[in-house]
Amino acid sequence: MVAIARRRGVQRLTSAKQDIERIVQQAQATLRDVRAQGEAGVEKFSADVEARLAPVLDKLGLASARPAAKTRRKTATGKPARSTARKRPAAGAGKGRATRRKRA
Repeated sequence: MVAIARRRGVQRLTSAKQDIERIVQQAQATLRDVRAQGEAGVEKFSADVEARLAPVLDKLGLASARPAAKTRRKTATGKPARSTARKRPAAGAGKGRATRRKRA
């Protein structure tokens, strides 16, 4: 009798665990769907607000003609990356011999 009751208890716990896992998966899927819908709605709302405010900002002279310029990205040392090529010495300068200063 005890073994049968124990087996039934284990079966109930196993089925309850499976039910909980299924419910969690459904809740996660629903949450993903709601988030995706909410993000799309916020983006649309933001675009609508910008479109409505654009003429007002133009009249007030607050609208920029172009988007803000991106800032230059800095290297790990904090110095801006070098964008121009280094100058090389002129051809023939310093070939094979050291230059000497004349004595006075």
